[in-house]
Parts: sequence; C-alpha cells; structure tokens
Amino acid sequence: MIAREPALLLAAVLVLSIVPRAERRRRLTQSERVAQSGQRLMEAAIELFAEKGFERTSSSEIADRAGYSHSMVTARFGSKEALLLQLMHTEYERRMLPPVDPADGIAALLLWVDTIREEIRKDPRCVRAFYTLVFEAVGPIPSLQPWVDDWLTRCVRHATGCLVAAQQSGELRDDVDIDAEAELFVYSGVGLGYKFVNDGDLSKFDESLAKWHTRFDNAHKLPPSTSKQKRPRTLG
Repeated sequence: MIAREPALLLAAVLVLSIVPRAERRRRLTQSERVAQSGQRLMEAAIELFAEKGFERTSSSEIADRAGYSHSMVTARFGSKEALLLQLMHTEYERRMLPPVDPADGIAALLLWVDTIREEIRKDPRCVRAFYTLVFEAVGPIPSLQPWVDDWLTRCVRHATGCLVAAQQSGELRDDVDIDAEAELFVYSGVGLGYKFVNDGDLSKFDESLAKWHTRFDNAHKLPPSTSKQKRPRTLG
C-alpha cells in the first residue's frame, strides 16, 4: 500500500500534468502588482476618509487598512496628499461629473442627479468621502482646493450648457436666468452633500436628491404644447 504523503504528491503531479499551464495561477507582473496595491490603497483611503476625514487619517492607517506595511503609501504615491489627488482625478472625476450630453437639456440634468443617486446606492461611503474631502479643501487640505474649484467651475459650465439647450428647444421659459439657475443647480447639490456629511442619513440624502430632481424637472419647463424652436444662444 502506498504511503499517504507519496500518494498525495503523486496526485498533485497528475493534476499539474493534466491542467494546461495557462490555466494555472499566474504570478502578477511588477506593473500589475503596483496597479493592484495602488487600487487597494485608494479603496482603503476612501473608507477612512468617509469615517474620519482626511486630516485625521494617517498614511500608516491607510496602508494598514489595505493590508500593507506602513510605508506603502509613500512607496506607491509619495505622500498621502498625492494619493488624494490621484483619487480625485480617477475615481471621483467619473463618478461626480458623469459624461451626459448637454444637448439633451433638462433631461441631462436629471440624468446627472440620477447618476449620483445610483452611486450612493452602490457605495455610500465613497460619496460621503467625496463630500467630506470637498469641504476639507477649504481648511486642512488646501492642496485640493484647485481641483475642487475646477470641478465646480466645470459643473456650472455643464449645467449652463444643458439649460441653454433646453431654452433653445423651447423646453425652458425665456425669462429664466440661465447663469443663475445653473449655479443654483450645482450648489444645491453641494449643500445636500454637506448635510449628508453632517448627519450621515443615507435615506434622507436620497430623498433630498429625489426632490432636487423633481424641482428641476418642473420648475421652469413650458407645457409641451407651447414648445417651439429657439434661436441658438452661444456660451461665453
């Protein structure tokens, strides 16, 4: 009778001889390991920023949450601030300014709100961390202020384009101040985010976003029977 250990070894050899080499677990390349560790560190940072904010989160805590040594944030990004900027340019750029078409008018604004609501349902910590960072940019993380300023400017410009298209198509009344309404749309969302950071009530935040959606769907629209083609207005 064959001893147990040799039998197990023989079985392992037989399995390896049957399973194609390509199907065996492949070791990650250096670039893949770097990308994987960077992503895990950013995910850990999102969790901690949502829980504690940027200022009270240390680089070593981020690395520890991700399962790495305390020096990994410095090794991968150079600093906690550099990790933050990478996070804003990659994760939050696509989440908080979705690629909707301004030519769709008010429908594009509503899709924008719906996209944020969907992000909240999928990953509320991620959205909470984003708003926390936006508000900390005016205090403990001034290095983030240029990104936030640029993001808000692009948001207002995007909302303006949507409202211009709505007015051109006759969907929006002629007496609406588009520039003021675009700013109101964007900063209403920022204000709702601030409330969410303070109270952490996800259901109330989603309810408020739904009301935000309804308000801009109904506030200034003309009845369909009165819609007419408008002369184009160019953005300055």
